Amino acid sequence: FLSTVPSHGGASQNPVGEPQTREFQKVEINREWGLKDSFNYSTYRGILYTQEELKSLWGNTVNLYTEIGSRSTSGAPVMPDIDFNKYSVIWYADRGVNASFITLNGVFEYENVIQADVTHFYSDFGSSRFNLWAIPKTNKPIIFIEREASDRGI
Repeated sequence: FLSTVPSHGGASQNPVGEPQTREFQKVEINREWGLKDSFNYSTYRGILYTQEELKSLWGNTVNLYTEIGSRSTSGAPVMPDIDFNKYSVIWYADRGVNASFITLNGVFEYENVIQADVTHFYSDFGSSRFNLWAIPKTNKPIIFIEREASDRGI
């Protein structure tokens, strides 16, 4: 399964020009931290251009172990320190597509958009985690190419 999903602004945009591969770096987030059950998953992916946008998204995080009444080793979620003068941040929530985890395969920049190629991996459980990847600073909207994979033997 492969689909193109627009994000940021809601208008579908076709890439214009030749793609340029962009470097990306996973922003490590403690595995115990994720999005609250009450998070509105109608928007579960996008791109962050400012510290304020990250802060707003981060306000929806919890320690998942604490949330289910289990013992936590990491305490309350601490927002990552990202220099938004140098980077923009792609974000994607696993639960938005009922995935167990997400992999970013590549990031491509066109004249008018950033394109993120992601794969959703499915198993017998879903995840409340979300993923962040830093890319070189941009003001372009983002579109996602989404692929599905499963280890359920389907």
